[in-house]
Amino acid sequence: MKIALLDRPACEACADQLAAGPALGFWPRLDIDGAHRYWRDVGRSVDAGTRLLVTALDGDRLVGAAQLALCRVPDPGCAEVRSMFVASAMRRRGIGGVLVRALEAEAMAHGRDRVFLDAVAGSGIEALYRDLGYAPDHGAPPLGGCTRYRKLLLVPEAA
Repeated sequence: MKIALLDRPACEACADQLAAGPALGFWPRLDIDGAHRYWRDVGRSVDAGTRLLVTALDGDRLVGAAQLALCRVPDPGCAEVRSMFVASAMRRRGIGGVLVRALEAEAMAHGRDRVFLDAVAGSGIEALYRDLGYAPDHGAPPLGGCTRYRKLLLVPEAA
């Protein structure tokens, strides 16, 4: 398994695999054209430096991905995990945890000390996030059946 941080050209090179998500058991709400538009937008955000995209590859095959939005306003010290997925045939193998840890490392490298994410209440992903040290953010209102989670990261002191 290889974990890779993608730049915009790499996003474009993986576009077909990323857009094929519905066939792999993720992105069920998007048709293939909508998925291509979505991933082009992600590539532009990666290029602009407002989002990071980390992928899990099994050989040349994409088996998971997760995004990290680098918050700038109102609080430049936070980041938000968005749109994490693992192919249904590859779940329960630790890939999701590796993706989240890779995003946490990227958040710290970008000077972020807090990470937020959302999870559907009672879902398997919610249990994963709790196991990784995320706690419910009781100050955030529930949105669409999701619970908001947060984690404080230990950012190394500047030398």
